Amino acid sequence: MPGAALSQLPFFSQVRTPSRAIVFVYMFMAIGIAHAAALAWEHRQRPIARWGIAAVAALMMLDFFPARRLAVTPVVCSSGLAVIRDDPEKDFGVLNLPGRENYFDENFHMTQQTCHSRPIVQGNTARHVVVSLLDRLESWDLQAQQRQLAAAKVKYIVIYRYNDVGLPFRWHTADGPKDQYPLVYPAIYDDPDVTVLRVY
Repeated sequence: MPGAALSQLPFFSQVRTPSRAIVFVYMFMAIGIAHAAALAWEHRQRPIARWGIAAVAALMMLDFFPARRLAVTPVVCSSGLAVIRDDPEKDFGVLNLPGRENYFDENFHMTQQTCHSRPIVQGNTARHVVVSLLDRLESWDLQAQQRQLAAAKVKYIVIYRYNDVGLPFRWHTADGPKDQYPLVYPAIYDDPDVTVLRVY
């Protein structure tokens, strides 16, 4: 549906993309399907209802069966992220840089988070409902930043140089002085693609 039409409808006016709109469609379709299933179950003694239930169940299972193998984007994990993954401490987070102002950078960081499975400071959310650590994080006084990160149990900073398609990351002013990070935080891993710094 056109965005202009959606923006005038109650409840749907908060939908900004087709992928979000389809969630609402599925919710309302689920109610209709559940009602149809309940009616069919009430009449399950009739042969046509039994055949209908069996056919719909078979079609539902067939829908989930992959017709062919689909191409997927390969995710390559840096060996530097293994240091974070293998850390025996349980409760700590990771700050990824750069990317405090860029939607695509944060998508990349969220993908890379699957390599170590630790919480990350930043990521994409539909709406910010509270003031987060990232909103109040000091960027230019790195000693103050280190105290903030340690208090929040953010143990590592990961500085990426290239994104998932091999293009160099652009450092953002909001991320602070790039050349000062290795002077304040000890590097525990460094290669041409990624540097891992330890906060505490």
